[in-house]
Amino acid sequence: SNAIKYSPEGGLIEVQLLCQDQEIILEVKDHGIGIPVESQARLFESFHRGNNVGSIQGIGLGLSIVKKCVELYRGKITCHSEVGVGTLFRVALPLAKTEIYDVVKDTGTQGHGDTGINWMGI
Repeated sequence: SNAIKYSPEGGLIEVQLLCQDQEIILEVKDHGIGIPVESQARLFESFHRGNNVGSIQGIGLGLSIVKKCVELYRGKITCHSEVGVGTLFRVALPLAKTEIYDVVKDTGTQGHGDTGINWMGI
């Protein structure tokens, strides 16, 4: 919601989701007020807000919560911003490893029918 909050009414917000190598990448780009360089170092600290937000309401918790969530999934979040131009946030999360199950003839005894998948332990 920050992209909406800090952009002019009707402003363009771009959202891109892609898969690169072993990561899922989410990018959110706005053309809003931007974040001053001196505020960027503290951007992910709880209760910190940029010095150019004026009367825009907020308490400064959103980005710190997002960063903690991203880190719990062993991901990274970065920000590139220029005052008066806009901001790009990039979240990179590692792809989850998938488990491979043996494919066998299911007897249907577990209620899954003849799927060809051994559902034991799923």
